[in-house]
Amino acid sequence: MRTALKQIPEKINELLESYQKDLEEAWLFCGDEPLNISFSAKIGFDKHQKPTCEVGISFVKEKVKDSRIFSWDDKQLSLLKIPE
Repeated sequence: MRTALKQIPEKINELLESYQKDLEEAWLFCGDEPLNISFSAKIGFDKHQKPTCEVGISFVKEKVKDSRIFSWDDKQLSLLKIPE
């Protein structure tokens, strides 16, 4: 699971980059109300019992909601420099 936890911020950044223009527009039209941006991460297994993580973003600009799904292999952990 440590490999997935390392990838979650990267996937959030991808979503932010994908929706940068929409977020800017939502900010312009939110008025006195705060712009709520929600992020989620669900870690589990797919139908083939492969570890999977879904990272999501949601905000109000015509109710935008999207996610990125990725799989990981903890055997790859040795390739990453993760402090114990």
